[in-house]
Amino acid sequence: MFDLSNRLVTLRKKERKTQQDVAHYVGVSTAAVSKWETNQSYPDLSVLPKLATYFNCSIDDLLGYEPQMSKEHIQQLYMRLANDFQQKPFDEVYAEIQNIIKEYYACFPLLMQISVLLLNYTQLAGERTKEILSLAESLCIRIQQQSSDLRLLQLCRSLQAQIALIKNEPQQVIALFGEEVEAYAGNDLVLASAYLQLQQSDKAEETYQISLFQKIVSNVFILANYLQMQLQDEERFQETVERGFGLIRLFQLNTLHINSCISMYIGAAQGYTIQGKLDAAFEALQRYLHVIEQTPFPITLHGDDYFNKVDEWLLRELDLGQTMPRDEASLRQSLLDIVEKNPMFEPLKQDARYQVLVSNLTHMLGVNA
Repeated sequence: MFDLSNRLVTLRKKERKTQQDVAHYVGVSTAAVSKWETNQSYPDLSVLPKLATYFNCSIDDLLGYEPQMSKEHIQQLYMRLANDFQQKPFDEVYAEIQNIIKEYYACFPLLMQISVLLLNYTQLAGERTKEILSLAESLCIRIQQQSSDLRLLQLCRSLQAQIALIKNEPQQVIALFGEEVEAYAGNDLVLASAYLQLQQSDKAEETYQISLFQKIVSNVFILANYLQMQLQDEERFQETVERGFGLIRLFQLNTLHINSCISMYIGAAQGYTIQGKLDAAFEALQRYLHVIEQTPFPITLHGDDYFNKVDEWLLRELDLGQTMPRDEASLRQSLLDIVEKNPMFEPLKQDARYQVLVSNLTHMLGVNA
């Protein structure tokens, strides 16, 4: 983004120069300099090197051009665009995103979050869904080709795999990740031990907490997905449900991490419905309802009294900090739709319990019926 007018004023005042001084040096009128500073006109391209020399700065600095966007700016831009998707026509927001990409094509953390944003709002794209996915994928490929940030590259590969699944390209996922799950190397434990040897107990504790937090949440998601493979084996399905519910209860995930709980409770309810165990399905849906009832909005990622080092880490390490990747309005709607518009729950819809549950959920979420 260029900001020549403000930069000229700032640089001139810093050097204690008048508009007349600047005009005399570069060979223009004082009125011309005044117009530059009030954004009424722009200097000729041939004048820019002279101005940069006069103020002892680069042309980029003179223009106020910043090819990299700060983490805070990325967060603010992401949330504004997410909200715009709910309030403006999709094509209008998409056009702005395309312009942002052109302007910050070398800012890889921003390109990564633009890809995440596009992936979270493909449901609004309609006939342009394929185009949106292709753009998100192309941004991932650019990051992989140009960035040397290992963390960013890892996140990018994961996002690219998600895009491949949406496009029904499972072989691409295997090409990205390989055919086998990597053995756990325990690098987090070694890192924590290193901090202890350095007598940095706070860093060691943070490392243990973050590792434990991520693994617990990940395990609940894994169990929720694993449920879908156990539908024909009712005994094993039930054991998987109990283990998932047990983890949620043991680590109080109902108030710590809503997404993992949703995945487990909805997965269980869907499985029970398929198995014809409608009472058990409603019990799982009541658990889901209870999570929504306990959840303050806007939803954020956070720790708790036990995981008391997590908040600071989230703010420091995640590009979006503690913010969810979707705007609040669409998030509330999706939390209702996952029950009300879920075709898996069709056998429940004539039951009065289902109608009461949807009514309560609609009221809790503040979504217009």
